[in-house]
Amino acid sequence: MTSAAPRPEGPGRGTPPPGTLPDAGETGCRMRRINGVALCFVDLAAFTDAVLHPPPIGTAPGPAPRPLPPEAFRVAFLGAADRAQVNAFKSFKKQREWMAGRFALGRLLAAAGLPAPNPREPLVTYDPRGAPRVTAHPQLPVSISHSNQWAVAAMVAPGRGPIGLDLEHRPAGELRYLVATAFSRRERADLPDDPREVIRLWTIKEAYLKYLGLGFHESLQRVEIIAGRLWHDGRAVAGLRLHTEYPWPDYALALVTPAAPSGARA
Repeated sequence: MTSAAPRPEGPGRGTPPPGTLPDAGETGCRMRRINGVALCFVDLAAFTDAVLHPPPIGTAPGPAPRPLPPEAFRVAFLGAADRAQVNAFKSFKKQREWMAGRFALGRLLAAAGLPAPNPREPLVTYDPRGAPRVTAHPQLPVSISHSNQWAVAAMVAPGRGPIGLDLEHRPAGELRYLVATAFSRRERADLPDDPREVIRLWTIKEAYLKYLGLGFHESLQRVEIIAGRLWHDGRAVAGLRLHTEYPWPDYALALVTPAAPSGARA
C-alpha cells in the first residue's frame, strides 16, 4: 500500500545530585508520541534558565563562550565526557543546542525507565557513517535535531527503527540559497511558491538521510521529491512512513519510520 505523508498539522542555586532532571515545565520540555515514536521537544531559552546558573558562574551568549565547569550547572545532567565536548564548541549557540538535544534524549531514556549512562562516557556516540547511538543502549534507534529556539530528540523501541527526525526553522530573508543547495534542477522546476512548503520538503530530505544513517555524508540533491514521491539516486523510495507537520509558525518537522514495502509519498 502506498504510504502518504499526512498534510501538516498544528501542534534554587543548589545543584541536585548527578543525573537529576529538572521538572519538565521548567525546561519547556514537551513529550509527544508520533507513529509509535517518542519525542521530546525542549525550548532552548527555558532550558538555559533551568540548567545553567547565570554569569559569572554560568555562561552567556557571545562569540567566545566561557568554559562550563561542573559548578556552572544547576542540574548535573552531563557527565565529564560530555562537558568536555560542550567546552570544545566555539559558540554559545552550539553549546546550548548540543546540550538541549542530549537533555531531550535523557528525558526519553528516563521516561522509558532505562538506567542512566555511565557519567564517564558520552551519552551519544556515532557510527562510521555518522548515525547517533546511545552509548549505554546502542540497540535503541534515536535521532536528534535542533533549529532556532527548539531542540528535539526521538526514540523508539529496539527492532522498530531506524528512524530519522528533522526540525527546521524558516531562514531569514529569501530562500534562494536553500533552494539552490537542497533541491535538484528537476525539483526546482516545479517547486511550490509557498515558503512553508519548501521548508517542509527540506525537512523530509534531511529526515530521510538521517533514517539511512548518512547524516551530512550525502548531498540533499541526490534525494528528490517529484510529484509528491520520494526518490533517491533516481529510484523511487519504498518502505517508509512519513509524518510531517508545522509544530509552530515558521517551523516544519519530518519524521521517517519504517513501513510495509510501498512507495513513499511526500
